[in-house]
Amino acid sequence: MKKYGTYLLLFTVFTAAVFVALYFWNANGPARWHVDNFAWIPGIIAAVSISIHFYLISSKKKRPAVFVRRFMAISTLRMIVYLAIIIGYIFRGGPSVAAFIIQFGFAYFCFMIFEVATLYQDMRKPVENE
Repeated sequence: MKKYGTYLLLFTVFTAAVFVALYFWNANGPARWHVDNFAWIPGIIAAVSISIHFYLISSKKKRPAVFVRRFMAISTLRMIVYLAIIIGYIFRGGPSVAAFIIQFGFAYFCFMIFEVATLYQDMRKPVENE
């Protein structure tokens, strides 16, 4: 687990930065762009992102086609789940639907960039025999 220590630290700092950005967005922005209980947005995206990262890293030792197939499948599944969350929030209704969609999109975009960057870094490293 030592080799994941740096990644976990970086991921924790990144998640905290996204949380702080959303906090300041909600604290200082106009009331119509405020989302109650916004904290679960980066929380759920972080939980999904970290589990996907470790799942994809586990396929590093396999053929490149296996990694690509897993990456595409998991990306599709993740997008469907996230769309279901957004649609569920829309049906819930309320004055902050647009704000929720924008904040969720912001968090998703940030975590997507972080995930691709860290996966790219990890894939460039030579495969270690464990």
